[in-house]
Amino acid sequence: MGKIESLRDFVELSKEEMISILGEEGGKKAYNFVHTDSRRVGFGAMGLASNAGRRPSLPIASAARAA
Repeated sequence: MGKIESLRDFVELSKEEMISILGEEGGKKAYNFVHTDSRRVGFGAMGLASNAGRRPSLPIASAARAA
């Protein structure tokens, strides 16, 4: 681990280098974590992508008056 001096050095490692440092399972998990953009999953899972640019069908102010 002498060649890793910063987080930048760590994320620039190849999959094989991470596996050699962290072991088979840990290296694969770390590599996938570093090279996966979680925003893609979370954005669609919450329905934000499908509602982008749309107005709500019932404005909040109208809903408060109706209650």
